[in-house]
Amino acid sequence: MKKFRKTLAILTSLCVTTVFSSTVVSAETIEPAQILTSYSEEPIDSWMPNKILQQIVAEQLGLPSADQITKERLANSDSIILSSSSENHYDRSIFDIDNFTGLEYASGITISCDSLESLPLPENWNKKSFSDMKIFDYPEISAKTTASFTGNISDFFPNSLDFSLFKDFPQVTMSNCFYDSQSMIELNQNTYTNFFISYEELGLSNVPKEGICEDNLPFRIPYDNENNLNYTASFSESGIQCTLNETDFDYSLIAGKTIQHKQNSESLYDSILSPYIELPLNYSSDVDDSYYSFWIPILVNFRFGMVSTVTAEYWEYDTAGNPVKKIADDIPFTGEVGTDYTTTQKNISGYTFVKVIGNAAGQFGDSNETIIYVYKKKTTSTPSEPNNPNTPGSVPDEVLLPVWRAYNFGDGDHLYTTSREEYDWIVGLGWQAEEIAFHSVTSAYEKAIPAYRLYNPNSGEHFYTLSEAEYEAVAAKGWNKEGIGYYMVPENLGYTIYRVFNPNATGPGSHLFTKSREEADWLISLGWEDEGIAFYSAR
Repeated sequence: MKKFRKTLAILTSLCVTTVFSSTVVSAETIEPAQILTSYSEEPIDSWMPNKILQQIVAEQLGLPSADQITKERLANSDSIILSSSSENHYDRSIFDIDNFTGLEYASGITISCDSLESLPLPENWNKKSFSDMKIFDYPEISAKTTASFTGNISDFFPNSLDFSLFKDFPQVTMSNCFYDSQSMIELNQNTYTNFFISYEELGLSNVPKEGICEDNLPFRIPYDNENNLNYTASFSESGIQCTLNETDFDYSLIAGKTIQHKQNSESLYDSILSPYIELPLNYSSDVDDSYYSFWIPILVNFRFGMVSTVTAEYWEYDTAGNPVKKIADDIPFTGEVGTDYTTTQKNISGYTFVKVIGNAAGQFGDSNETIIYVYKKKTTSTPSEPNNPNTPGSVPDEVLLPVWRAYNFGDGDHLYTTSREEYDWIVGLGWQAEEIAFHSVTSAYEKAIPAYRLYNPNSGEHFYTLSEAEYEAVAAKGWNKEGIGYYMVPENLGYTIYRVFNPNATGPGSHLFTKSREEADWLISLGWEDEGIAFYSAR
């Protein structure tokens, strides 16, 4: 594995000496001018008001008190180092300084951001973001400052490593640095050989695309103490394309494994099993013509899952129960083995749903599955003749009431109702309109026979019967009585309405009422049970 490349020194390796005026600076402007020869009469508070900054500068100049700091001493000193923290003074970090006025007289400044993991930090210590530093409010001071990083730089970029922040400094140095993205890349047997990781997924923002200095770099994912998956990383404007170098790898060796960075490690080398991708950058500063480069290892976590696919197919079947043709596009559902899936029933024009072959919902298994939704083609069938052929149509038109049929694609239930308002309402909820199923009569018709309606509150199914005894028996099993659903006619005046039962139904849709003998026979051929004649329709 390639060691980290270092092209710049760290901490105090670069000091920039600049001459400035004695004017107290503000965050808005600092005008350079000739340094005065004597500062002994100027109180320190008049030109360096921040007490924490005074303490830091006094210690680095070797002075017993801040009162002895002078602009001349500051100008002739080595670079002033502002640390992110120290073992002894947690209240003297660069994050505690809210006013940097006075540092314009320093010959050079270094911001030292060392990894915090090795320090005995107090329990109430809160990590700060690099962007929280107030030095960004003083562009003339940051323009003479070196930003130096060591170790885990995610300590200072907890949300995102924002490269645009580096452009405020003429120099940025990194020594044995790495960025823990804490990203978990989910892969499976179909995707692990070739996948794309966006910079956003890695917690990187404002990556200088023009600064990526190399391409097609190797990286590895170690999956045990001795073996690695070896990839090639190709960099683009938005992320990294990763391609596995070997073609005959046995995926079972990594299936189910999670490979991630060890926590609380001070160095990347302490976690030899950590997968990482090096980001190679040549970087230019906005301050001047300064140019620097570094390679940042980006720690990435990987999880190798197993997925399978459940495909829902939509078929027309004939009356003999044989498949005729596909009538809609397949819908594949892919998920991790052991997770739940739910397939979807379709509303297909010209067809009526019959049943599902397979589990419409369940869990993804170790192998791919196919679920078949069975449909029958809608036909305009001729109703059976009245049982008294000498008196066809003898029921007066004025007492006829159409019974509307609607179908629920979600649970397979059919609703039969004489109320056009109820029919339109339920169709508006997404039920399929199946128009007039048959005809009933008004209660005023002297030969009207009541058909009772019940509702199953557990499954949502409706059931209809002429038999009061059956009505009471079904209600005793927990169904809700809904009274008379509609009125039918005697056998000698009506057309036969057949009832069939689906013994495999586990919810609504277990019963179907139809005037079509063809439809009834077709369902019976598919395994439904013939329950004979339900009642007789006036038309």
